Amino acid sequence: MKGFDNYYEEFLKDLFLEGYSGGELLEELRERKEQIGKAFNLLMEDAKINGDQTTVDKLFGDKNDGKV
Repeated sequence: MKGFDNYYEEFLKDLFLEGYSGGELLEELRERKEQIGKAFNLLMEDAKINGDQTTVDKLFGDKNDGKV
């Protein structure tokens, strides 16, 4: 599984295509990174509450490998 740092290029490319640049680009990147962290924590908390077992690879694995 890739770490978040390995996804920076993908995030930056998307943000650039959406028209962000300069300080706005960096601020939006920070915001989205925070949102991803919050979403991940909610997924893990839900899994604990419902007794579901999961892994980071199952949650964020490559769509083409059949795990997601």
